[in-house]
Amino acid sequence: MANAFTDALKKGKEVTTKLIDNLFEYAPDEDEKVVILPCEKLIIKDNQPFKLHSEEKLNELVEGIKRNGLIHAIIVRPAENGLFEVVSGRNRARAAIQIGEENIKAVVRVLDDYEARLLMLDANFSQREEILPSEKAKGYRAEVEILNRRGKRPDSSLGNNCLNFDARQIVGSKNKESTRNITNYIRLSYLIPEFLDLVDLKKLHITAGVELSYLGENEQKLLLDGYISNGIKLNKEKAAELRKLASENKLNEQTMAEILLARAEEKKKPLITFKFNKERFTEFSDIINNEPNFEELFITFLRAYKEKQAQN
Repeated sequence: MANAFTDALKKGKEVTTKLIDNLFEYAPDEDEKVVILPCEKLIIKDNQPFKLHSEEKLNELVEGIKRNGLIHAIIVRPAENGLFEVVSGRNRARAAIQIGEENIKAVVRVLDDYEARLLMLDANFSQREEILPSEKAKGYRAEVEILNRRGKRPDSSLGNNCLNFDARQIVGSKNKESTRNITNYIRLSYLIPEFLDLVDLKKLHITAGVELSYLGENEQKLLLDGYISNGIKLNKEKAAELRKLASENKLNEQTMAEILLARAEEKKKPLITFKFNKERFTEFSDIINNEPNFEELFITFLRAYKEKQAQN
């Protein structure tokens, strides 16, 4: 696992994709045992990319544990003062505590911060049935950043090939996503929380969100408070225009209004409709019935009439 990666760096070996992939594998060691820990000793932090279960989903988990017990042990790591931080299984731990369980099955592992975060990410991506775009955005970004820190730390003993890997491609391959998708999801992580929520609720398309992610925080807040909160709809094309203006340092209240308000007020010219009295066209029925393109014939007559009027 991580030790193999570190050893390879120290010895100057080429860092291969296969070796980096091993960072994501957390199969229990043969001598690893499940222990029983008091629930009061658990630390459940809310610093993960993945949202805690809603009350409804948590209640479903509670009922499942009541019927079948806790099937899969949680994974923890030692913390200070004899406590244990939950690395994987926060919702299971919450459900057990809600039931009133005094103890819980757990696997204890000694992990540094990087190892604990990778384990948490890997467990959630592999076990969750539904993952929100915001969770993918923050999770993929975290995985890529951790791999880049581990694989690109300065070391004079490393050969040139040690830096020759693409963390986004590796994360994508593990999670069955293209490198482009990984890049787009990571871009979403630069959105302010309110826009990320709109993406999760499918009120803002992911492609529009990617474009907006290039706007600064203040620009995003101005857009949200001044327009989106007032019912202005935003598509990818308008978002791309906003991004272009921002890149040219031309995005302000005036230019934003020109894109979002002026165009929203543009009205299409109403179609001209006519009503004809069929009886008045009886004498021309042979022409109308036998002319395949009566509309063009009518336009020809109108043009001739217009030219005649101009000559008078």
